[in-house]
Amino acid sequence: RATAAEGGAATVAAAGTSQSHGTEAPEPPARAAAAQVAAASVDSRVAAEVAALDQRSREIDRRLAELKSREEQLMRPQTIEQRKAEIDLKLAEIAAAEEALGAGE
Repeated sequence: RATAAEGGAATVAAAGTSQSHGTEAPEPPARAAAAQVAAASVDSRVAAEVAALDQRSREIDRRLAELKSREEQLMRPQTIEQRKAEIDLKLAEIAAAEEALGAGE
């Protein structure tokens, strides 16, 4: 951010003078004003982009924290055992359904 602000300030400062045969002469006021507007526009766009990137970074950090929490929850031994029991139950239900279908034929 400081670099963008410094760059904008340098642009304004450079627009305020011109090199003419080694002497510095002031720029016409309209040109200096236009340079200030352009620098402010660039600074504004850079600030908006930085704000958008900061927001996106916070969203990514939040989602990463959620995923880490979910991973920790899933890796708990009781959760793994619970999932195994649920799968075994489903397999038993499927086997019973297959057997019932086979008996009905």
